[in-house]
Amino acid sequence: MIKPVVAWPDTVLLTRTEPWNFDQPQLDSSQLEADLIDTMLDQRALGLAANQIGISISVFAMHLRENDQCIVLYNPEIVTTSTEQWRHDEGCLSFPNILLEVERPAQVVGRWQNRDGTWEQREFEGWDAKCFQHELEHLQGQVFKQHVSELKYQQAVKRSRR
Repeated sequence: MIKPVVAWPDTVLLTRTEPWNFDQPQLDSSQLEADLIDTMLDQRALGLAANQIGISISVFAMHLRENDQCIVLYNPEIVTTSTEQWRHDEGCLSFPNILLEVERPAQVVGRWQNRDGTWEQREFEGWDAKCFQHELEHLQGQVFKQHVSELKYQQAVKRSRR
């Protein structure tokens, strides 16, 4: 089901999420996955964190560019990052129509649990690496505007209103 996306400056976006509990799940995982993927695809996004739909649990969905596959990651974390950086415009569903130039590691190795609780790990590059880092930051109570100065953010806001 398509859910409304929480918009900045809602405080849920600045609150660290709780880990997904596999022993006593907080929600129906099938429904949560469907809601995340349906909403993400409806918005034509590369990723969507659970707290962006008002659910403060450590889960996010990604639409992988490398193979056009959607995955849902529970309790994700970064294992390693490359020293090589990639600077590119980045958007966020919680900041409609705002693009910010954000520099992030060009590659990351991510680790997460799947719906069954099994740990998975893989390397992400390019847009997939940028998406993994962006969505993980949401789960940690951070937003992409924290990567730029307030002046650059306000300039982006002005550009979005034109």
